[in-house]
Amino acid sequence: AASRYGELRVRVGDEVCTFPVSAEPGLIGECGGWTFEAADFYSNFTVGGDPNPDGPLLNPMLKLAITSPDGEIGELVFRFVTGR
Repeated sequence: AASRYGELRVRVGDEVCTFPVSAEPGLIGECGGWTFEAADFYSNFTVGGDPNPDGPLLNPMLKLAITSPDGEIGELVFRFVTGR
């Protein structure tokens, strides 16, 4: 399904998975035994700002919670480019 926010593509070993990005907290998808969840989405990220998925996509940023197959949890924060 298409998403206003684009797609998340991950590679785990030899497996490549593509998921629609969600601005709502929760499960985005699973790939190679790893779980990827949306934690926060900012349509226009600023330091100290609050998540705001509904604004114009000026400086979009997604924070992911990532869980490994053995249950370890980490976070990844990345900014992305829209309109490609």
